[in-house]
Parts: sequence; structure tokens; C-alpha cells
Amino acid sequence: MKRRSMLTALACAAASAPWGAAIANAWPNRTLRVIVPFPAGGAGDLVPRIIGERLEKMWQQPVIVENRTGADGIIGMNAVAKAPGDGYTLGVASSGPVVIGKRLFPQLPFDPNKDLKPVSLTYETPFVLIVRTSAPWKTLEEVITAARKAPGQINIAIPNRGSIQHLLTEQMKGDAGVEMANIPYKGGGPAALAVASGEVDMTWGALPNVVGLVQGGRVRAIAVSSAQRARLLPDVATVGEQGQRQWTCANWNGLVMPGDTPSAIVATANAAITQALREPAVVQRFREMGVDPLGGTPERFAQLLREEGVRWARVIDARGIKPE
Repeated sequence: MKRRSMLTALACAAASAPWGAAIANAWPNRTLRVIVPFPAGGAGDLVPRIIGERLEKMWQQPVIVENRTGADGIIGMNAVAKAPGDGYTLGVASSGPVVIGKRLFPQLPFDPNKDLKPVSLTYETPFVLIVRTSAPWKTLEEVITAARKAPGQINIAIPNRGSIQHLLTEQMKGDAGVEMANIPYKGGGPAALAVASGEVDMTWGALPNVVGLVQGGRVRAIAVSSAQRARLLPDVATVGEQGQRQWTCANWNGLVMPGDTPSAIVATANAAITQALREPAVVQRFREMGVDPLGGTPERFAQLLREEGVRWARVIDARGIKPE
């Protein structure tokens, strides 16, 4: 019986391999869509548009970008998860809905581990702790000292519950032993503008969202979350340089497909995306925005998802952050 089962499995594998290759060879032959769960205008929206332009030229097929926002990215990712696994739908994935969401939103309408298939990482960029210009703080130590002297009186904007900025804020408060008032905002852009207007004291903002405000003197940058200083803000010290290396992290994005997409199509898409990310013109446009192109295999992307899941689960547990 075992021998018969083994022979059957081998026969199925032999049959499926050329079938998968045939599908990949015929794909794509019509319009593709990329679902972006973020508003138009930010790096998370611009990057897939830049990549889409290159894919159109390679594949000679239209690539349409659709913005489906809402529910901290869950609506857009659910649309990807529920789409047919025929290779004609991709989605822009970030840590919130695909890593952290499962822990904080038990009613998540999809299972990121089963319903989404990693294709390729696209970029990463650091977070920057910015404060209002009227505040006296210029270093992390000064921020922490002020928060200790006035528990709960300093506030910090939180762009989207369950985002890395949210959990990085909680890690900062826990490690430093301070309390700050979390003020929720719908996205990193509005949170950064709230700091610039003096509406709130500070926020962790993705570099592309805040670099213009910093360079224009509308906010003050205290620290960057990358291991190395940011090219666009070379005078701003890293969290590691200021004694908080454990806060090192990045805002990353990647492209995923529905979970039942054939692996041969995923591999073909990965190769094309990797090629696009290596083009000098693409690299230049990314760096002008303040993001670094990544690429890599689907397996590397899946590994990052696992690592991020472990890291942020520790913060959720340590800070007692409750599901909604």
C-alpha cells in the first residue's frame, strides 16, 4: 500500500510540474492588477506604480494599480486573498495586515499564512522619530527624561493600530519605563502633519513621509530606526547610536498573490520584479523617495514574515496589547 501511494504521488508530481510550467509560459496574456491598501501618493503607492510601469514593458500587458484603503490595510489585503489564484492579482503587503493583524484582529477575514503567497519584497525605509519644533528635546534621552518627569502628559501620534509605528511606540515606552498618551491617526501622513502643526508632540514616521517636513524645518528629527544613518538625513543619529539598538527596525513592503496561485507563476513574477528593482533608473527613483530596493526570493520574503511575527508578538505580549 505504501509503495502504491508513493508511486501515485510521484506520478502526480510528474504530471503537475510540466502543467505548472505550461501555465507560467502562457502567463500573462491579459491585464494584471495590483491592489494597494494605502492612499495614493505615499511610497507604498508610488513604488508599485513604478514597478508596474516596468512590468508592462516586459510583459506587454497592462498593469492597473487599484487603491483599496480602509481598516488599517485589511480591506485591500482581503481583496487580494479572495481573488482567483490565476496570477492576475497582486497586492502590496506590509507588516500591519499580514504580520501583526492576526494577533490584534481575531476577526481578520483571511489567514495571511494560507490565503496569501509571498512573491517579492520591494523596498524598506527607516522610521524617524519627529517632534514639534516648539519642543525642547533634541535626543532620545531628553525625550525619555521628559516623559519620566511628566507621566502621560506627553503624547505621540499613532498611525494605524497594529502598525509597526504603533508597536515601536509601545516598545519604546516599555523599555524606557515611561507612559505617553497614544493619539490615533488614519495614516502616517496625517500623523506627521499633526506634529508639524503642533497638534501632537511626536510620532514615528516613515522616512518618505517626514523627510520634507524635517528638511523644511517644520519638525525636528530625533532619531532614525535604521542600523545606519539615512542618506537623506545624515545628521540624525540612529537609535543604536543613542543606546537603543533594540529599537532598530524598518518599514518594508512586498508583493503577494492569492494563496492558491501556482508556484510557477509566482517564480516568473518574482524574476520580473527582481529585474525591475535592479534597473538603475528604478533604483534612483526609489532613493530619491528615501527607500531602498530589496527584491529577493519568495522564500526570503516568507522568512521575514516569520521573523517579524516573532519579534512583534513579543512586544504585544510584553505590553499587554489586547485584540479588538
